[in-house]
Formats: sequence, C-alpha cells, structure tokens
Amino acid sequence: MVHLVGQRAGPWLLRSWLCVFLAACVNGADAANQGRWDGHGGRDTAPESGASRWTILEPNLSLGGSGLAKRGLRADTSFHLVRLAGSHTAVAQNAASPGIRHGRLLGAAATLLVANVAAYAYFHRVWWDHPRTRFHLYRGWRRTAGAYDLGPDDSLWHHVDKCGHLFSASQLSRHGAATARWVGLSPSQADWTGFGLATLLMLEIEIYDGFFEEWGFSLGDFLANEVGAALPLLQRRHPKWRRVAIKLSYHPSGDPVYGRYAVEDYAGMTFWLCVDAHPFLPHGLRQVWPDLLDVAIGYGVTAKANGAPELYLALDIDLRQVGGRSSLLRALLGALQAIHLPAPALRLTPRAVGYLLYF
Repeated sequence: MVHLVGQRAGPWLLRSWLCVFLAACVNGADAANQGRWDGHGGRDTAPESGASRWTILEPNLSLGGSGLAKRGLRADTSFHLVRLAGSHTAVAQNAASPGIRHGRLLGAAATLLVANVAAYAYFHRVWWDHPRTRFHLYRGWRRTAGAYDLGPDDSLWHHVDKCGHLFSASQLSRHGAATARWVGLSPSQADWTGFGLATLLMLEIEIYDGFFEEWGFSLGDFLANEVGAALPLLQRRHPKWRRVAIKLSYHPSGDPVYGRYAVEDYAGMTFWLCVDAHPFLPHGLRQVWPDLLDVAIGYGVTAKANGAPELYLALDIDLRQVGGRSSLLRALLGALQAIHLPAPALRLTPRAVGYLLYF
C-alpha cells in the first residue's frame, strides 16, 4: 500500500516542470521584445516609509534587478512600470493590454492540450494503472483513521509531498500568467488566468486520485495546491511578498525501492523557502551584501517511508537579480529560478551536518 500511495508524486512534479520550461521560453522571448526582464517582481528596494512614484520604462531599457537597485528602482512587471524610491506621490496605472493575439492564443491552447493529454496517457500507464472505486476522500496512510491528510500523523513521509504540491502549483500559476500576458491579456486578467489554470490542472489530479482504492481525494493536497497557486497572485499585488521564493533541489537518494524515478524519490528532494536577507541584516552589512544572495530554509526527509524530517539552513542565488538582453539567457534564468542552485548549507535535523555545496 505504501508503494502505491507514494507513486502519486509523479503527476504534479513532471507536469509542473513541463509547463515551466515551455512558459519560460515564451516569457523570455516576450521580455526581449519588450526590452525588459520579466522576473515577476524584483527585490523591493524602496524605503519602508512613504509612498512612491511610478514611471514607465523606456522601450529599449533593459536592467536586471541589481541594476535597478543601483539606480534606486524596483521592477514591477504587474504594470510594466518601475517605482522611483523616495517619492511622496503615488500614481499607478495598469498597462494597457495590446489585445488578444489569436495566433498566440491558439498556439498556447494547443500546446497545453497536447501536453496535458500526453501527461495523462503517461501517468495512467505508470502511476494510475491500479484498482478503482467510487469517489472518496483520503484519510491518510492508515486509510481508516486520520484527519483527511491534514494531521501530522497522516503521512509516512512527514508531508513533504505537500511542499511538492505547493511548489508545482506556484510554478504553474506564475508561468501560466506569463503565458497569458504573452497571449495579450491585461496583467490583472493574466494573473487570475494563471491562478485558474494552476487550480484546474492540480484539481484534475486530485479528482482522479479520488477514484483509486489505495488513496483518494486529499484535502491536504488540495489546500497546498491553492496556497501555491495564490502565491504569485499575492506577490504581484503586495511587493513585500516578492522577497519570498519557493524552490526545489534534488539529488538521487539511492533508495532501492523509491529511487528508481526522480518523481517518487522523496528522500532526494529538498524544498526551499528562500527569503531576501537585506531587511534582517545590520545596516553596515546590508550595504555590502550582494543583491543576488538570499537565505533559505530547506525541508526534506531522510527516507520516503518512515524516514525522519530534515531541516536545512543555506544560502541561495536569486537569479532575478541578473540582467541581460539575450532572450535565450532570460528564458534559461526564468526556468532556473525555480531551482535551488548548489550552495553552502547546514543541516539542522535530525543530525547537524555542514555542506560546502548542497543541492
């Protein structure tokens, strides 16, 4: 039973990476055409107190996050504007939508449909080829007892799968919104479209799970999905939340049962909450701390079944702070921003271990 339940990891993770790759390429190309780096909001370098003044970037101006910071600017791609720090007036105007580009809309819809059908066919053969029953809710690994996958004892792998659901939904929402803007929707419409796409794609998996004997519709998974889908929406509207990023790193665990496929190798996955370090540093250190260097808290498990939870403290590279005009470079950075790159780390639990580079 444990093996079958564990296989539910595959759909959300692989589908998320496919959409991230496709949308990052689209978003990078569009950013090049607009002459700007669409990093979904750079670091908030504006003063804590006082309002700010908004102005539109010149079409040919292309600055990375650190370049903007040096000029007292912070990118806000929700409005295609930048904020001038230290001003006492606030004027924010939503960028006008160029209108729906039907060719792009058709291409994006066809790509999504083909990818979804192909993913379903693959997952049905690999993960979903098991006995089915009527729709029901998942109680937890004990099946007959539990808080419907919401309690601390409902998971054999300490709910690390919920981190995966949150991560995947946030990536689908973020890149879905970027694709919707590329199609021609207004920033607000695109944001809600990304949220809706992430919700529907992740809900599709949960509903299908609900008809299998060995698991069911997980309320815990559903809640993690919605939090992840809403995170980019929150970040677009509240700049301080842009200091936070959810990332993933992976290394093969060597588990003889669950290590055959990366998508079910929970012991090799670490999920990271990455935060801008500047607000927490002493004033003197804040002046010399690199803009692209963040701090991160990682969470994982030592083994997929009956393992111990792992907690990490590490440095992280914020690729949104890297500038450049190349559309290929921006597409690559957009995809890599979801990954916690190798960096010095300290494992705090279950036993303290230091790593010169941890991935």
